[in-house]
Amino acid sequence: MKQWIFNRAARRWPRRHPRQARFVTYAAARSIRLLYVSDGTDADIHAIVQQLAADGKQVEAWGYLPGKPLLLADGLHRFTRRDLTPWGRPRRRVLEQMDAQPADLLIDLSTTDTWPLLHAVLTARATMKAGSRTTHPGLYDFVLQTGTDSQAADGGQVRYIFDQVIFYLKNIRTSD
Repeated sequence: MKQWIFNRAARRWPRRHPRQARFVTYAAARSIRLLYVSDGTDADIHAIVQQLAADGKQVEAWGYLPGKPLLLADGLHRFTRRDLTPWGRPRRRVLEQMDAQPADLLIDLSTTDTWPLLHAVLTARATMKAGSRTTHPGLYDFVLQTGTDSQAADGGQVRYIFDQVIFYLKNIRTSD
């Protein structure tokens, strides 16, 4: 049922809310929004945020915490099941908080279909959306095809996806 609701929203959203998508290189991106599935500690995400901030980027990280809510004051934004509608979509106030500052680049670091994050990607006002899932065509502007790599299998999936996306964004040259 959730998949049907998402597929319906994915067909209707672009028609009702047109977006001017364009390719953004890493050097041109000033603000970056990260989406990820949170485990509560998020050590990899903290390292990624510090790396991006050191490069002079404005970073906003939003994690979906599927378990019980934790009160952590670590500078990362998290939303839980309490912040979802009965159909698995983030509530309007959560989506408005996410899109308060439009991002040049949105990077989805999740590796499985997580309905709240899929809805967040769909409704995001970002110039470019990057992710690693190909099960929903048209959702991302830049799709990273992940395979069975030893680095990814060692538990460093989030870091691996991030490193690969940043590598390609730094090396692709455009005429823009």
